[in-house]
Amino acid sequence: MSFDLNLIRPFLAVFHHQSYTKAADETGLSQPAMSRSIQRLEDNIGYKLFVKKGRGIAPTSKAVYLAKNMENAINIIDNAVDKRDEFVIYCHEGLLFHLSDLQLKFLSPPSNQSTMLEDLRADKVDLALDYVTETDPSFIIETLGETEMVAVTSANNIITQLNEDTFYSLPHVLTKSNRHGLSFFDLFSESPKPRKEKYIADSVMTMLTYVSMDESTICVAPKIIVDKWKKVLNLKVFKIPFEIKKAPYQMIFHRRYENNDAHKQLRANLKSRLSVR
Repeated sequence: MSFDLNLIRPFLAVFHHQSYTKAADETGLSQPAMSRSIQRLEDNIGYKLFVKKGRGIAPTSKAVYLAKNMENAINIIDNAVDKRDEFVIYCHEGLLFHLSDLQLKFLSPPSNQSTMLEDLRADKVDLALDYVTETDPSFIIETLGETEMVAVTSANNIITQLNEDTFYSLPHVLTKSNRHGLSFFDLFSESPKPRKEKYIADSVMTMLTYVSMDESTICVAPKIIVDKWKKVLNLKVFKIPFEIKKAPYQMIFHRRYENNDAHKQLRANLKSRLSVR
């Protein structure tokens, strides 16, 4: 049987996205061209690959079987031709300072985790070091460690002890980064209450810098980055006066690279630096 190998990547894109539109965006094809590619593949193999589900589509059991085997074949081909000289990594700033001597290209992760996963899927970056709450069978997510969350003020702030009432009475500085509309504080706190928001910063470093200059404010930040900068920025650090979980940090990468030798070496190097900090 003659088989058009050019149909494999469009099929896998539709399978992973379960959307012709998103698959078309990833591959650079038009949506009609993507639909025609799937139709040609169905005609070629003789069975249906996708069925309508609500407003979207869902793979048939045969599509699941086909995708697993085709993905393995694509991985073998990609590994054989992959000779990239540089890896590009989304890295949370709290981890970056432990990796700065490595010869890698680091980018700040987008605050929207869906965007980060789409960039990994589209091969815009090779790996991410951050925290995600979404699960997707296309990705492997490994927790490398966790960090305590602490409360931070300027060293010139008059408070010497921090209780819950004082914590909520002070104006708070926050970061834009969130998961499902929740800040990391609200995500990990056992019973968060509304806070007085004075300023929303683009990054943890901007947040810490702002707090260091405005002695009336307070913020919540990962201890892994506060410990690095508390002396430089003249910060005062407090234990948060109520129950709050530690924040995990994770390694996230597309399953296509699971058995790629260069990628495996990259992951091993990063793990050796970051595991259980």
